[in-house]
Amino acid sequence: RSTFSVDAAQALLDRHDIHAYCPHDDAFPSAFLQLTDPPVALFYKGTRLQTDTKHIAVIGSRAMSQYGKRATQELIETLAASDICIVSGLALGVDGAAHEAALRCGVPTVAILPGSVDPPGITPKRHSSLAERILRQGGTLVSEHPPGAIIFAGSFPKRNRLIAALCDSLIIIEAAKKSGTLITAEQALDLGKQVFALPHNIFNITGMGVNALL
Repeated sequence: RSTFSVDAAQALLDRHDIHAYCPHDDAFPSAFLQLTDPPVALFYKGTRLQTDTKHIAVIGSRAMSQYGKRATQELIETLAASDICIVSGLALGVDGAAHEAALRCGVPTVAILPGSVDPPGITPKRHSSLAERILRQGGTLVSEHPPGAIIFAGSFPKRNRLIAALCDSLIIIEAAKKSGTLITAEQALDLGKQVFALPHNIFNITGMGVNALL
């Protein structure tokens, strides 16, 4: 850029009630600094990320089965007895079910997005109302992209590395053999995180990835 207006950028954030972290800020979550390519900035709406809380990521296939849906619900109902925060990516399928279950159980939840956290940038659009409920119940929407950013194919694996970095443990519910879910599992393992996988029907395509991981 040849020019940049700090005042205009701040006005845009204020208009959407978005806050920003930079790596040199004391409030910047140190979990993201363990990445080889940490975000140059983080934008969030809602409650500031709590660094003293255990973050449990629950992720899986967009083509969620009834088994995966029930397993996600019962797993989070069990975890609700602990002082945790559920992290996921707001995607269709398991991610959305994880956020829904957390809201139902009164558990804090953080959605890390591939696009921006302003209303036009919420992805997928079908989960715009879910994003609003996360905010109403004290949760957080997080992205490394400023308002108005354009989503591209690489936005999704880049988002997944943030999930892997923030979580203390990662739980895979369902995944095909080649999927972004398994990439996130590899990223979490590389960062030394605990990774768990739910056993699945060997004849179901979304069970092949988790069973192979086990």
